[in-house]
Amino acid sequence: MKIDFDQPITNLDGTPLVMFPPVLDADGSEVRPAVEATLGRYVGHIVNTTREAESSSLERGKLAMRIYGGGEVEVTAEELTLMRRIVTNNGMPCNAVYIAHNLLEV
Repeated sequence: MKIDFDQPITNLDGTPLVMFPPVLDADGSEVRPAVEATLGRYVGHIVNTTREAESSSLERGKLAMRIYGGGEVEVTAEELTLMRRIVTNNGMPCNAVYIAHNLLEV
């Protein structure tokens, strides 16, 4: 099944969730802009950094690499189950978990 991993993850007020704040130099000039959360970035990051006994690091790493860049990505039912389980149990903000979990519906 294909999932669009470019879908945005938002805050409670509908504004984009910022995964990483902007990087500023000593003068306060922006060196790198803030990174907003998309389904691919958010779930890819969580899948890549979560340790769990039920899946291998290699399996999670390969999946994270495929989805992090976004776009429509073909995933298996097993990968979808893995993503939904990890997203649900990661301790991230509840609204982001809820949005990501719903976006992973097929």
